[in-house]
Amino acid sequence: MRDREKVHVYNQSYPNSMPRSRVMIVEDNALLRQLIVEILAEHYSVIEADNGKCALNLATEHQPNLIITDIYMPYLNGLQLVEALMGNQKTRRIPVILISTEDQKVKINEGMGLGAIDYITKPFDIHFLLQKVQNIINVISSQQADTDQSLATNGYVSPLHLAFTKRISQQLDKHYQDPNFSVTDLAKALAASERQLQRKCNNAFGYGPAKAIKIYRLNLARDYLMSGRSVTASAELAGFCTQSYFSRCFKEFYGITPKEYINSPSDIKTEFLAPKAV
Repeated sequence: MRDREKVHVYNQSYPNSMPRSRVMIVEDNALLRQLIVEILAEHYSVIEADNGKCALNLATEHQPNLIITDIYMPYLNGLQLVEALMGNQKTRRIPVILISTEDQKVKINEGMGLGAIDYITKPFDIHFLLQKVQNIINVISSQQADTDQSLATNGYVSPLHLAFTKRISQQLDKHYQDPNFSVTDLAKALAASERQLQRKCNNAFGYGPAKAIKIYRLNLARDYLMSGRSVTASAELAGFCTQSYFSRCFKEFYGITPKEYINSPSDIKTEFLAPKAV
């Protein structure tokens, strides 16, 4: 019996290079897995696993930027892996690409419905897969750069505002998928009165807690749309009670509808939950 828990992490480093994005390959076919690993390792740090159970543990530990998984595997198949990843607080934002065969359209659709953002069918051009990976990693890097830029100001940011931003972001990250999570619930989670929360949000962000919750959800929904998820899935994942309400909020905030954004992702303003300079 082969060792299904054996894992290799390829993390080539070069002088003066930036940290590499992490890509996980989950494939029980050793030859195909090795081929993918060899190509991707030239560009990324690569983690490999030969079954979904092992991959789930590794994803939680290593937090890869992207996961590529076959559908049919032992212990935990690709669809079960996607469902488990999307249900885990620590891994639900990791984008997943499915590997399947052309005759597995039903399984592909099921996987996309569970949260996978793309797929590729066997046999495939390994360089075509590399291009898919590069496109997704570039989107992730662009989003992080936008976040970093929003936090970089020429003014002084109060340590109290930074600490409050961290606390409120932690609570929103725990509860944003609950459409019923309200300002009252946020205040309780932060052990503050609603009046205190209103004052702290106004001081830290320049607007109240209701807008803070909405901005947090809209930014997440925008990321889901950018990663390839549908309007309906993005609305649900980001905690909006209905697709129509989500579309209205998105249009009011960004100036375009979610469908228009999918077609023109650059035509949008960016606003993050970040402390203002004083």
